[in-house]
Amino acid sequence: MCVVNSQNAFKNPLVSQQIAYIQANFGTIVYAITRLETQGLSLIEATEIITEVSNALAGAAGNVGITMRQKWKQIIERTRDFRKLPKFSGQLLDDFDMPPNLISLFKYAPITSVDVERSFSVYKTILADNRTRFTPENLEMYLISNCEQNQMF
Repeated sequence: MCVVNSQNAFKNPLVSQQIAYIQANFGTIVYAITRLETQGLSLIEATEIITEVSNALAGAAGNVGITMRQKWKQIIERTRDFRKLPKFSGQLLDDFDMPPNLISLFKYAPITSVDVERSFSVYKTILADNRTRFTPENLEMYLISNCEQNQMF
């Protein structure tokens, strides 16, 4: 029944136009989210991705575009520390206004919580209740295989 309803909805030319509008104006957001989830992303690359999203939203026409720009602005304004990221990114490029030891620390500063969640997921797997017979040797082999797996992706 759901498939039939979906097929009927897609026959409506208005729905097709709305989907085309979303893809044309906001398709870059999906790609940006995927890129931001990448492990080891540098701060410079992450701020460039955010700038691309801002530019895409600035170019979106119509009432939906206005609403999306307003929502984006609210998100950026609520995240006070986010406004500091371009400054740190500039420090990494050539605008040196901070101590050298801090510059190197910000190079791979994550702006998303994906890496943190991924790490907790690994630890949760290791420390699960059903791992009562985990010997130090097994733990070592598990960690090595897990690290190898993460390097492959």
